[in-house]
Amino acid sequence: MELPITTKFIILALDPEKGRVRIDNLYFRYSLCGSVLMDFFLNGEITLSGKKVIPTFRRNGVQWHDACAERIEKANNNKSIGYWVRNLVRKSRFVFAENIRLLVNQGMVRHEKRYFLNIIPYNRYFISNPGVRVELIMKIRSILLDGKAADRDLKMLIGLIRASQAYRLISSERSERKLIKNRCRELTSGDPLATETDLIIRQIQMAVTASVIAATAARG
Repeated sequence: MELPITTKFIILALDPEKGRVRIDNLYFRYSLCGSVLMDFFLNGEITLSGKKVIPTFRRNGVQWHDACAERIEKANNNKSIGYWVRNLVRKSRFVFAENIRLLVNQGMVRHEKRYFLNIIPYNRYFISNPGVRVELIMKIRSILLDGKAADRDLKMLIGLIRASQAYRLISSERSERKLIKNRCRELTSGDPLATETDLIIRQIQMAVTASVIAATAARG
């Protein structure tokens, strides 16, 4: 079963031992919104006209998909990728929860409810078949470290790794992180012959970075 980019990104982000997301919360939430836009693009439900998103949605009954599609459709006019990364962040917790629910129902993730001091509840999510996550990581490593070609899905995941600054997810040791960071940048940076896929990856990366900086400044 082929999983959406959003679901693959969540699987990558989950710590297999601790059952929680290993990416900084702000970076994760904005990058998750970027992954939703990537899925829309791969499904042919959005295209780019300059920097504007042109929607042509189809409802598929998946709640996180339809809720985000509806928000984009209700806009008065066509907005930029950056606008939608910032706007959809309000749906990021819902997108995460719905993807986790689907993964639990499919038997791919095990949910545990725990209690801090036996009072305060919190959730942990463990991948039932860690090989799924390991296989994703090995495919990405083979592209970044061995120079293998990247298909659209893997290139988008690499773009999300760069956007979320999540290089440690792919590194087997700390000394590799700088090399992996450089290879992510090389693979997803400007190209005079860039395809529409390359453009949307780049715009999402820039939007996530700008959104995190703005959100951090607002907190300060």
